Amino acid sequence: MNYSRRLWGVVALLVLFAVGAPLLEQPVFLFAAAGLLAWVLAHGYQFVAAARWLEGELVVEQTPTTPAFVDEARPFTVRVSLPRPVDLRLRVEPRVPVAGDPTIEPVELAPGETAAELTGTLTWRVAGEYRLEPASVRVADRWGLFSATFRAGETPTARIDPPRPRDTYIAEGGASLLSTLGRQQTVLRGNGFDLGEVREYVPGDAITRIDWKATARLDDLHVREFESETAVVTTMILDARAGLHAGPPGATKFDYLRQVALALVGESRNSGEPIGLYVLDDEGVSGLPARATGEQYERLRRRLYAIETVEGAGSDSTRLHRRSRQRTRRAARSLEGDETAFARRLRPFLADDASASVESDRLYRLLRSGRARTTLAGGGTVLTVVLTDDANRAALRESVRLAQRRDGHVVVFLTPSALFDADADDAADARATYGRLREFDTFRRELSGMAGVSAFEVGPGSRLERVLREAEARRQRVEARP
Repeated sequence: MNYSRRLWGVVALLVLFAVGAPLLEQPVFLFAAAGLLAWVLAHGYQFVAAARWLEGELVVEQTPTTPAFVDEARPFTVRVSLPRPVDLRLRVEPRVPVAGDPTIEPVELAPGETAAELTGTLTWRVAGEYRLEPASVRVADRWGLFSATFRAGETPTARIDPPRPRDTYIAEGGASLLSTLGRQQTVLRGNGFDLGEVREYVPGDAITRIDWKATARLDDLHVREFESETAVVTTMILDARAGLHAGPPGATKFDYLRQVALALVGESRNSGEPIGLYVLDDEGVSGLPARATGEQYERLRRRLYAIETVEGAGSDSTRLHRRSRQRTRRAARSLEGDETAFARRLRPFLADDASASVESDRLYRLLRSGRARTTLAGGGTVLTVVLTDDANRAALRESVRLAQRRDGHVVVFLTPSALFDADADDAADARATYGRLREFDTFRRELSGMAGVSAFEVGPGSRLERVLREAEARRQRVEARP
């Protein structure tokens, strides 16, 4: 229990009465001191009893909106309730971990009130799981003589996920499948590779009914009218190497691919189908074989969010890799027709550059090793989903061929490096970016042309629209010239 200055003032007055009574020969002052002392003691006893009762009966509910994303302000509600009114003032202040930034005033309960509620916002600055501490409760009597502080309330856990891109698009040949990818929206459903009638996709058809094999073969979206469905086991291979961390924080290549992977996990959870994940980074490969359990889906979600984006990485390595391949091709072309001893000696090294790049690529080596291979004891379909970028096209092409020969059905989600380089937002370089995007789409179509393979473009819709808008404006200016 704490004593206020007002109480010490009352005590000083009491002492003054007690000392002044004999000095002034006024017994009434002595009676006043005794009465005042009795009132203070009785009031203090009542306060202690009421405060102890409050500590056991006060209900404090702290409700942060979760799951939430880093730097995203979400509602945060604090409710206070009592089984009966008391003659005390309460002030309840939530205690949020350092990673949280609340904008909510303390909840106050006036004497005689039994409930109060206040809603503010809570913004988390760091991803992770946090447990809120019990709220700090300050109790004071009506006269402001005594006060006490204690902790009360629930300690909920808040799950905070890393920043997510907000303008994700997924497209095949310029036809957008999803304009915006939500937290767990459907992207792909694996059912229906075998039986049923196939027809062309029309607006309003569920994305879950797209037949990816027929789509890849016919170069247009097709859906299947199911007569029967077969079990589908999905194995995702997610590229998290340094090159995939190009782009602004929260909107890197990897962030966009992670959103697709999370959507696939959510769809597998909804359909009850097995799904596994292999994460490929610069240190090696870590994997969770395909299963269809609630624990598996949650483990995959936590694993995806646990992968940290390496800030500032990726752009330089991707650009250097592209420039290295361009210089190699230019050097090889310069030696065409040159039959000198030097040219004959150097030509095999330049010719072997692509094969050497393929053999050393971690994705290709993973698929060749068979570590990520899924075998089915009964009937069903194995679907391999590769999520990566187009930095090493030769290696990716061979990796997809390996997966296609092994499992028969492959879906590739690709982020175009052209949209993530530092110069992608520069209007002056829009022409070069547009040219690189056309090269990317040619490569994507090449992958989709393989039997049983579908390849989709994943990236920032706003940036793509800006590049296309600049290209269209440039075309109109050229046509307008006399």
